[in-house]
Amino acid sequence: MSCDLHIHSTCSDGAVPIERLASIAARTGLHAIALSDHDTLLSAQYAYAHTGQDGVELIPAVELTGYDFERQHRVHLLCYYPDVDCPALREHCAIMKERRNACALQSAKELEQLYPQFTTDLAWETTKASGVLFKSGLMQALELLGLTDGSIYGETYHKLFGWNPRGIVLHSPEYLPVRQVLATAKASGGAVVFAHPTVYKSMPLLRELAAEGAVDGIEVYHPSNSPEDSAECLALCKQYGLDPVQDGVIIGHAEGHRRGVASNHADPELLWQQYRTGCTMDGFRRDVAEAMAKEDREEVPDMPRYDSVAEMPQWARADAQRLIDRGALQGNTDGKLDVSEDMLRTMIVCQRMVDEQKET
Repeated sequence: MSCDLHIHSTCSDGAVPIERLASIAARTGLHAIALSDHDTLLSAQYAYAHTGQDGVELIPAVELTGYDFERQHRVHLLCYYPDVDCPALREHCAIMKERRNACALQSAKELEQLYPQFTTDLAWETTKASGVLFKSGLMQALELLGLTDGSIYGETYHKLFGWNPRGIVLHSPEYLPVRQVLATAKASGGAVVFAHPTVYKSMPLLRELAAEGAVDGIEVYHPSNSPEDSAECLALCKQYGLDPVQDGVIIGHAEGHRRGVASNHADPELLWQQYRTGCTMDGFRRDVAEAMAKEDREEVPDMPRYDSVAEMPQWARADAQRLIDRGALQGNTDGKLDVSEDMLRTMIVCQRMVDEQKET
């Protein structure tokens, strides 16, 4: 059975209307999909009302946003089969709707000053399904007016809504404490899965919650494996006594798709093959096993950060300079680049992919 357990629609920041997702899933060979839009009950309600559509099982879910104030980062929790009448869950969604809209309206006012063609009314047209104006909706309005670089999440997005450096019109809502959000998910009776922990560097919190038995599962997926990622996998394997080379313990996204537990996109091996790095998932698994086998191993050092091109490895300097020249790498307000090695690798790979698309 093939399924994708994390899908968004226009009920939040997705691009496809919810009623069309099942037919798309059927054409790609999926047997089930979880409709898991951000901080809304609309997708879960739709799934409960349409348990099967176009031969595809629709699983009701919601992706709840919280904040880890101790470590200063967002956290996403997937909640499957929630009770949509749960008072705490309904209150959470109502609070986040109000706070998101307040921030988006402030961003929209500032966009009207930057772009005379842009209007808040045009952006609101993207909210017909959700009633919530997400950053993606603001970008869709700009794209309709020809005011982006051709991509919703491209250079224009990072200029306007980026995190580091901070976007010029970014306003972030105040998120509820993650422990409160976790309690809300539990109160709804749903199964709680910690979503993409590496995206927000949430492994310390995940370990804490896993040790408490506070989550029912983990969604682990990332298009590249940095030394940081390797350290996280190593810690999980050591903590739970898992053999990293054993079948099914550490898998890439394409491998998960072949097993029927993931969709087939953003796989690390795709990038490794395309750019002839020589890396493979089997090699990654062997590296983790080798590190586990070493006695008295040293802890993995912090990821190197670079404040200038001159500090970077030789292989990265030319590409980094091109990123600076095109405005994609700007650094902080102190004039330092302040870019980590994994961020640098990712930006260079993305730049090469964009260049290849232009060539074709």
